Amino acid sequence: QAAYINKGATTTCTAVLEPKGADDTRMTWISEDESIATVSGNANKVKITGKSEGTTRLVGKLEDGGFETSILVHIGHWDKSVQLTNLDVNGRGDVILGARNVSELNITTVTCEAEFFDGNYEPIPVNTKDGSNKVQMVYSKTLEPGKATHEDQWVFKDYAKSEMEPYGRIVVHIVSFQIDNDWIKDIRENNRPMIEWGLVQ
Repeated sequence: QAAYINKGATTTCTAVLEPKGADDTRMTWISEDESIATVSGNANKVKITGKSEGTTRLVGKLEDGGFETSILVHIGHWDKSVQLTNLDVNGRGDVILGARNVSELNITTVTCEAEFFDGNYEPIPVNTKDGSNKVQMVYSKTLEPGKATHEDQWVFKDYAKSEMEPYGRIVVHIVSFQIDNDWIKDIRENNRPMIEWGLVQ
C-alpha cells in the first residue's frame, strides 16, 4: 500500500489490526528517512508529515509479539496532478468539462464540485437531494499520465438541469482524486484547482 502526501502537509493513517479483539494494540512507528517524512503516534492511528519530495517507508511494529506492517509514502505536490482544461455549456444546457492528468500517476477517479448561478450570479438550486446549487461531478475512467477526460463520461450526482433559469455562471473545483483504485487524495479547499464559465454581461 502507498500514500501520497503533499510536501508540508500532515495526514492521518490508520493500520487495521487483526484480530479485532486484540488486548494490546500499542505500536511503535519509525520513518526510514525522516528528511522525507516523519511519523508520530504510538498506536494504530498515526500522523504523517511530508518534509521534502521523495519516497520513504514507514514501519509500524506491535509491542505485543513484534508483528510489523509498513506503508510506502510518496511526498510531492500532488494537489496539482489533475488540471482542469475547459468548461462550457452547449446549446442544450449540458455542462461540458475537460481535465487532464499532468502527473506520472495512474488516476482512476476524479471528483469535482460544480456550483451553478443565474445571470445575476444568484444560486440556482440544481441538487435534487438538498436543494443547493452544488453537485458532484465524478469521472471514473482511468487517466494514464498525460491523458485527458472524455466530456460524455462525467457522472453528475443528485443533479437536475435547470429548465427555468439559464446558467449565467458555473464554478468547478477538483475536490479529490483516486490513485490506482487505492489511495484517495483529498485536496485542501484553498488548494483546489478551479475553472469558471460565465456569460458575457
